[in-house]
Amino acid sequence: MTPGPCLRISKTRFRRVETWLPNTAPLEGPEMNRIPGNLFPRVLNRPLPVAVKAEGVWIEDDAGRRFLDASGGAIVVNLGHGRREIADAVRDQILSHHYVHPTMFTTPVVEQLASALAAHTPQGLDRFYFVSSGSEAVETAIKLARQIHLEAGRAQRFRLISRWKSYHGLTLGGHLVVAIFGESFHLTDRRHI
Repeated sequence: MTPGPCLRISKTRFRRVETWLPNTAPLEGPEMNRIPGNLFPRVLNRPLPVAVKAEGVWIEDDAGRRFLDASGGAIVVNLGHGRREIADAVRDQILSHHYVHPTMFTTPVVEQLASALAAHTPQGLDRFYFVSSGSEAVETAIKLARQIHLEAGRAQRFRLISRWKSYHGLTLGGHLVVAIFGESFHLTDRRHI
């Protein structure tokens, strides 16, 4: 029996410990074909534990094992799992309306959020453009910056500045900003400066 990727906590610090959980050891041969189900897996060399519930900072799998969610689902569950007040707010919003296209409508909730944010930002930073994910935010920022330069007659301005090996999302635009897995995608004439 071999344990799987987990975070072990010591009394003085957090440290990552690579181990394998039972039934998640690396596969040999055509790995993906040996992983059960119809989901295209995010990890190709071993089956992942099946999460069945989560509360606070803990995720529980179908075998009853508990995992400390130290990444917060890639930093998207920073308020914790199973928060009743968040579930109630989402439920109320869905019962009001699921989604209206932002090029056709605005909503009271969106306007209230923009006003609340504007109350905490410096003068001149009082407009907000809401999107659904960090990846979409990165791509939107790139497109917006490019459009601003084109409209101002500065077509020669096209360089992006980012931290080397930082994370900008899983979309192609996020990968174009910086290489996080070694070599970057080179679809444009760009270099790190």
